[in-house]
Amino acid sequence: MPRMEWDDLVERHPGSGTVHARITPVRGSRYLRGLRSLLHKLMEKDAPAAAYATKLAPGEDVTELLCAFAETAHAEAFAHRVGADRLKAEAHRWHFELDAAKHVQLAGQVEELERNRKPERT
Repeated sequence: MPRMEWDDLVERHPGSGTVHARITPVRGSRYLRGLRSLLHKLMEKDAPAAAYATKLAPGEDVTELLCAFAETAHAEAFAHRVGADRLKAEAHRWHFELDAAKHVQLAGQVEELERNRKPERT
């Protein structure tokens, strides 16, 4: 699945499905890059054929990590994986809180996916 730049994906796929992670508490840039990498790993493990993109959207009181998928079905599958809720006003948008507990949970998913992917040695 090709990873794209955010602006390119939303320009080419204006109806893309998006998952918004609200990061609490607000952290430094190194931590945010680590979260972004973690979400990339989850997206890559699911291996949808369509393109995806991520973008950090820092704010004064809140930072969001935005994930967009060229195909809404892939956004919905990713939203389910991370436990995101659909926004009622927007059918193609989901959101979730990405706090320390959720970070640990998602890191565990990545570890499990990596274990299941590696062949056992004999």
